[in-house]
Amino acid sequence: AAPVRDVEGRIVGSVLVFRDITDRHEQQQQLRQSEERLRTMADAMPQIVFVLRADGSVEFINQRWHEHTGLANGDLDELPHVIHPADLPEMLDSWHDSLAADEPWECEYRLRRASDGQYRWFLSRAMPIRDSADRIVLWCGSNTDITEQRAATQRLRQKAHLIELSHEAIFSWDIDGTILTWNRGCKELYGYEQGEAIGSVSHDLLKSQHP
Repeated sequence: AAPVRDVEGRIVGSVLVFRDITDRHEQQQQLRQSEERLRTMADAMPQIVFVLRADGSVEFINQRWHEHTGLANGDLDELPHVIHPADLPEMLDSWHDSLAADEPWECEYRLRRASDGQYRWFLSRAMPIRDSADRIVLWCGSNTDITEQRAATQRLRQKAHLIELSHEAIFSWDIDGTILTWNRGCKELYGYEQGEAIGSVSHDLLKSQHP
C-alpha cells in the first residue's frame, strides 16, 4: 500500500497491490519442515554433528555435543573448557591450517565428558561446502568417539611388541606360504634376518619339507 498525494502533499487516496504468495509460503514451510527433519536426524545420530560457517563459527551442532560436554553452543570460546589442554594447541593449529588452505579437516583429540569428568578420544572431520563461485560457505562435520578403538589398537601394538621381542620363534604367513612377520626368536633359531625372511616362501626358506 502507498498513499496518493495532491500537489499540496495531502493524502487523497491510496494504491493497493495484492500479490499471490501461496507458492512462496508453501516453499518456506517445506524448507522449515526439511530443516526440522534434518535436525531430528542429526540429534538421533551417535556422533557429534556440526555445521560451521565459513569463518569457523557455529551454525548448528546437535544434541550429542550438549550430552557429552554439558555445554550448549559449541563455539570456539567453549573449547578450552572441554578439550584436553595437551591437545588444544594442535587441534586449533590444524583447524586454522584447513581454513587457510580451504581443505578438508581431520584431527584426533580428547573431549571431557560432563557426567564424570573423564576425557575420551574423538576423531573429528569436516568437509567444506562451496557455492557456485567455488567459495566455502559452510563446513559440515562430525566427531566420533574412538576411545575403545584406540585402546584396542594400543593393546595390539603391545602384543606385537612382545611377540617381536620374544625368544620363541613366531612368524606368520599368507595362504600361499609367503612370510609376513618374523620375530627375534625366528632370527635366533633359523639364522635369517627379518629382511631376508619377509616375502620369502616359508618352505623354500626353511627347507621344511623332507627331500
